[in-house]
Amino acid sequence: MEEPRSEAATIAAVAARYRAGELAAWGPLGSGHIHETFFARLRTAGGEERELVLQRMNETVFPDLGAVMENLERIAAHPDLAGFVPALLRTAEGESVVHDEGGRPWRAFDRITGTVSFDEVDDPELVRAAARAFGEFVQRLATLAGPPLREPLPGFHDTRARYAAFEAAVARDSFGRAGPLRPEIAALRERGELTELLVPGELPLRVTHNDTKINNVLFEKGTRRAVAVVDLDTVTPGLLAWDFGDLVRSATNPVAEDSPDPGRATLRCDLFAALARGWFEGAGPLMTPDEHRSLVPGGLVMTYELALRFATDFLEGDRYFRTRDDQHNLRRIRVQLQMLASMEGQRAELEAIIAEQKATPDGNQ
Repeated sequence: MEEPRSEAATIAAVAARYRAGELAAWGPLGSGHIHETFFARLRTAGGEERELVLQRMNETVFPDLGAVMENLERIAAHPDLAGFVPALLRTAEGESVVHDEGGRPWRAFDRITGTVSFDEVDDPELVRAAARAFGEFVQRLATLAGPPLREPLPGFHDTRARYAAFEAAVARDSFGRAGPLRPEIAALRERGELTELLVPGELPLRVTHNDTKINNVLFEKGTRRAVAVVDLDTVTPGLLAWDFGDLVRSATNPVAEDSPDPGRATLRCDLFAALARGWFEGAGPLMTPDEHRSLVPGGLVMTYELALRFATDFLEGDRYFRTRDDQHNLRRIRVQLQMLASMEGQRAELEAIIAEQKATPDGNQ
């Protein structure tokens, strides 16, 4: 019986499909929840080196990979995003996806060398740079020609549907986890009105990133200048408040998303002010008055929605998000709920910061 191929051999075989050279080094890359991501350093016959990012894609989370890759190919080819997103690679046959010996799908990008990403930050200027990059990203995408991008995950930010899925998971309690989650279930139910705060149709649809965690921005080492936006699988029509709100959730809290000490999770107003300034610098001219008013609610809704998603996944046996142990999603839920409480307690201050930014030239007023 043939022995299964080693991970290194698989990566070497996948990289070879992209005519990149002989594998010299490889390893895991990043901290994403969904795909498995690796760097691969290749050496050409002439002795030159090239680095790729290889991703083994998750077909469970993204069952419609055709839609994912069709969108990605359009985004990567958009002239206004040249150099601002990673270059998507193709095989000699022109394919952007290859399959390994087990039939699993892979894709490859040129690695943007000399860059670094951050899972948590406490530097206002770094937060401002990330927010400006995401704002500039949606500004550049406003010129994308052709039909609307496809929705590989329909209802990705449908908070009403997320709440319904959560309640259904509570009712089933398939893994007997509802008991330990009682305080968190109560806290999520108490905030059910947040499902009505941002409803598509009441705000303009834009082409948005939809996963604006700060670790989806690459910064130049040394200068820490934001140079690229990555993780583009969720780029679809959406609301600016979703992008701004998810960034608030991830970038203004100086503790990890899965911190074992959720009581330390808090929204820092100095980081929020830096974030708002950067966002208006990047996306300010694009926004309408209604979109200005949606920004702070966006932070509340996105934090609540992710808490719902973590809770649903915990109740369903950790099937969606990658976890290290059976308490991982529980820690994530508690951090999000603590963060949400912090936002609620400071909402007046956050609204004042947005009003101040609106009054600047970059705020489009």
